[in-house]
Amino acid sequence: MSAQSRYAWMNPPDDVATTNNASGPPTIPAPPTTPRSAPYEVPSNQNQDMFGAIHGLLFDTNMWSVNPMPSTDFQAPMLFHARGEFFSPGTHNVFATNNDSGPPYISAQFDALSYDLQPGRTEDTFWCPNCKVDREKKYFRKSLAIQTRNCHKFLPTGVPLWLSASVISAFNAIVFGLDTGTIGSVTTMPAFTATFGDFSATIHGLIVSSILLPGALTALVTGVLADRYGRTRIIATGSLIFGLGAALETAAVSLGMFVAGRLLKGVGEGLFLSTVYVHVCEISPARVRGVMASVVQFLITFGLVAGFFICYATSSRFSASGSSAAWRLPIALQAAIALANAAASCSLLPQSPRWLQARGRPDEARGVIDQLGLDDGEKAELLAQSAAALAHSPTVPFLQSLRATTLEFREAFAGPFRSRTLFGCFLLAMQQFSGIDGVLYYAPILLRQAGISSGDAVFLASGVSALVIMVTTIPATLLADAWGRKTSTLVGGSLIFTIMLIMGSLYAAGAVHADTGAARWVVVVCIYLYAGVFSATWSIGFRAFLIESLPRKTRSSASSLAQSSNWMANFLVALTTPIFIATSTFGIYFFFAGCTLLCTVVSALFMFETKGRTLESIEQRYSESQAMSTGRWKLPVHNFRLRRLQATSA
Repeated sequence: MSAQSRYAWMNPPDDVATTNNASGPPTIPAPPTTPRSAPYEVPSNQNQDMFGAIHGLLFDTNMWSVNPMPSTDFQAPMLFHARGEFFSPGTHNVFATNNDSGPPYISAQFDALSYDLQPGRTEDTFWCPNCKVDREKKYFRKSLAIQTRNCHKFLPTGVPLWLSASVISAFNAIVFGLDTGTIGSVTTMPAFTATFGDFSATIHGLIVSSILLPGALTALVTGVLADRYGRTRIIATGSLIFGLGAALETAAVSLGMFVAGRLLKGVGEGLFLSTVYVHVCEISPARVRGVMASVVQFLITFGLVAGFFICYATSSRFSASGSSAAWRLPIALQAAIALANAAASCSLLPQSPRWLQARGRPDEARGVIDQLGLDDGEKAELLAQSAAALAHSPTVPFLQSLRATTLEFREAFAGPFRSRTLFGCFLLAMQQFSGIDGVLYYAPILLRQAGISSGDAVFLASGVSALVIMVTTIPATLLADAWGRKTSTLVGGSLIFTIMLIMGSLYAAGAVHADTGAARWVVVVCIYLYAGVFSATWSIGFRAFLIESLPRKTRSSASSLAQSSNWMANFLVALTTPIFIATSTFGIYFFFAGCTLLCTVVSALFMFETKGRTLESIEQRYSESQAMSTGRWKLPVHNFRLRRLQATSA
């Protein structure tokens, strides 16, 4: 390594002392006061030195095997100068230096990471006790700060960090599916009505939809909170609040207490759900971003299936005795999973490098990028982003922060971004008005209306509809980046419209009878077909398109607005579906068909294909055309006027 390298090895025998004293505290000399100018190359017998051990812990690489280490392969903001046994137990102490082009020479003593081999662990699995004891402790000066949580000791070795972290982040969304899959079945259980009494269709709709209104309101500020405090903190906080709400539901002794728990769960869902999509998309490579966004939907679907079948199991087990455990156990499971998700998000998830860059912390962003295992193109684009768009200071007063939040929403509707924000809100609202949550929340009622009378059979049939969703989500997830967002939107919309039209027509013609006839089975099959088509197309494509199409500057705020529109539409569907069913057997299907047709036509006119593009190239594409929809017709009009002006001048 030459002296001109950005990071030069300084002579460790004179500058730094390393001790490995397992029987007592180590003795370390005072830090050096003068810089060294002579570079130090790592001898061939020191491939496994202290630098390699700590660098491997912090950045999940095998770089210590390179000898001598080329500076071009090392992107961390500091070097560790010490020699020691790679797997020797005990506490090691070294000095950190940052020697960019010579002086200044910054020396800081710190307690090095212990990498003792624990029972049952191999040499490829590192253990960092300091991370477990104090995850937030910073071992370096502020200018060189890297939290020891970045060692990600619990993540599997050999797996890229962007993959494992994306899965952990996406797993927070599973409780959303669990709640959707359980609430419809829980509220129709005899044990539930025995606990809280009978209620009307309107009250039923209020119970089910009560989780959605606070979610919609919370989603309005989630993006701003995520920009200010970081994606991982908001995800963990949302899961924690959801878990507390589920615990309150489980312990409910009155309908008011049960609804209060659902309101609290809604706040948690509003915090973590949209943030999970943003976090996964921001840490995933462009080539698989659609697939990773689909993993979130797959886990929601898995939770949906699990929720239906858990209710089927508890109903079958406790229906004879009438025990309230039939409906309490499914909700208690949600509480346990949500709290576990909150703990995992706090300890294992890295911050988004885009967020760190926007916060003016490029060194930490560079460290996370090195950890994630992104390709060179992604690294170059992320590191080239401007760090000028700083988020609000944590010390800003509440009223000023609230005003800033309003300004961020206004910015999302500003000229350059308005069309993309409005289109995102439209898509996610229409996603709900196609009827998916009306079918999922009230599948037991719809199937009973179609002729399945047994209570356990209704729960089982509802579980089958969720199973269809999960099975179709798997190939749809794998083909998400091959198929394309616009194609899946148009094909899915056409099929959903046809299915809803068939069901509405059968009910309107009076052909569906509870006990006889083939029409009732056609309705049951159509419900299953609808669930499969929606999960394979609109469920995956819309959210991936939303995150990809929004500009970086307003991505979090606009995503929150779109998610809020989804929550509001979901609230209206969940509230009105039982009322629709009680007053008209066919009206709800025609309403869903009309909304689906409208969305399909608008998407055919204005949707722009984003598959396979990086977020930065998508933003550049929109910048060139001014807006997703208007850019395709305003540009020709502008050119026409320009040509006419030139002709007039001539």
